[in-house]
Amino acid sequence: MKNTRHKTQSRRLKGPKLISGKLKRKSISNLKGQSMLLTIVLVIFILIAGFAFLASTIKPERNEEYNKIFTSNLLTSLLATDTGYTDFPDKCKTLADILICAHDTPSFKCGSELCSDTVSKVDLYLSKSLISRPSLDYYLKYGAKEIGNKVIVNKEFTIQQRTRITKGSSSIDMALYIGDK
Repeated sequence: MKNTRHKTQSRRLKGPKLISGKLKRKSISNLKGQSMLLTIVLVIFILIAGFAFLASTIKPERNEEYNKIFTSNLLTSLLATDTGYTDFPDKCKTLADILICAHDTPSFKCGSELCSDTVSKVDLYLSKSLISRPSLDYYLKYGAKEIGNKVIVNKEFTIQQRTRITKGSSSIDMALYIGDK
């Protein structure tokens, strides 16, 4: 029997080793939890750094270069816009043709309207083009005629785009101003 007791005692001696094995498992699971927490914190820092970088690359809306390009493209597309009149394509096809017609022969008819009256299409086109930018207004001067809000001409941050429309022997100097209301 003494031998069996000895075996039991040896089992008891092995017991604390098993307990230390459990402790090792707990410490390993604690390390897994800590590493998971560290991973989550690192991912959050990476996301914050990414958002900070993206936010720093965004330029404010008052970007003068963008407004210059916007004004230039608006004037170019305005002059090239098809009016839909097919009666006299040489005088009524584009808005540029209508502006020349209104300047040279205001009593000429494009469809059922006089050239001088069809200039309202230019006003409509510019108004609709600026719907996406409600803080902006326009002023257009062609020849001696004017359309839009003249007050913006002398305001700060107003962009001016000039061009000359030439058709045959007639030409008109044009200036488009885009600025804050």
